[in-house]
Amino acid sequence: MTQPSSYSIESLFRGLKGLLNSLPTEEEKRELLRDLREAQDFLEELRTLVDAIPTMESSRELSAGLSRLDALTARANRDAGLRKILGLRGTTSYRSRRPTAGEDVNGRAGELKDSIVQSETSGIADLLAREPLAVLKALAGSFGIRTPSRERKPDLIRRIATHIENQRGYALLRGDST
Repeated sequence: MTQPSSYSIESLFRGLKGLLNSLPTEEEKRELLRDLREAQDFLEELRTLVDAIPTMESSRELSAGLSRLDALTARANRDAGLRKILGLRGTTSYRSRRPTAGEDVNGRAGELKDSIVQSETSGIADLLAREPLAVLKALAGSFGIRTPSRERKPDLIRRIATHIENQRGYALLRGDST
């Protein structure tokens, strides 16, 4: 009977040695704990995001609020006093501007180009500032300056004035008297 008990003790020792050899090192343990913390932080952030998702009930409340705002805006469009109180712009300001015809724009750009030739370099920006954006874009096109569709008027004025000043400077360097 001594044989089976020594066998179980030997296997117990081998099992314990195997267990001790399979334990992680301090670095592996720190890495595992860091990975678990990162996973926990990720899940917490995911939980926060899910909490922020609107529900059917909250979207109904928002929809009802938007409907009330829409009704108030429609009422403000009919009532100038209410429109002013709410700080909304009047609808007439957009209708009062008449679009400039293409021929008028090109004609005005040509006139402007002629007057720029006769004006002093320092007064070019002031001369350009008086013109509408459509005329300035046509003028820029006549000088070969490309204009992005959303370019602001002050930027375009600056670019045109710089172009004209540069052209005059080049002419002086060449000895042209124009």
